[in-house]
Amino acid sequence: MSESRDRSSDLRAGWILAAITAANYAVWLGWDQRYDVGPGGVVSGPYQPWQVICLAAGLGVLALVAGWRGRAGAAMIAIPTVMTLCFAVDAATDSETYGASLWPIGAVMVAFATLAGVATVASLAAAAAHR
Repeated sequence: MSESRDRSSDLRAGWILAAITAANYAVWLGWDQRYDVGPGGVVSGPYQPWQVICLAAGLGVLALVAGWRGRAGAAMIAIPTVMTLCFAVDAATDSETYGASLWPIGAVMVAFATLAGVATVASLAAAAAHR
């Protein structure tokens, strides 16, 4: 019974982490689709540095809390998966994206970077919680 309860608890934690990750993406990046063209014709965006920093900080806090509460494994699965999915859907469905064919490369980078960050933070938090 304890093992099934633990599995159920891990599954519930994963779904909660997934929902919060998707909401975090929507709040910071999901609404901004406009690229900026500078006076010299240099294209930047669509995201501003502060948006990406806030997104990363939110994911860091989420990974920290999950690790501290003993859900580092759920965090390492849910957060990078949902973050990559959100980015991929957003980039692939934006018809006005500059360099639209490059989104798969960006998705791979998002997947690895998010996994590395979440794994580091959640594991350190889990280790600190069990001292």
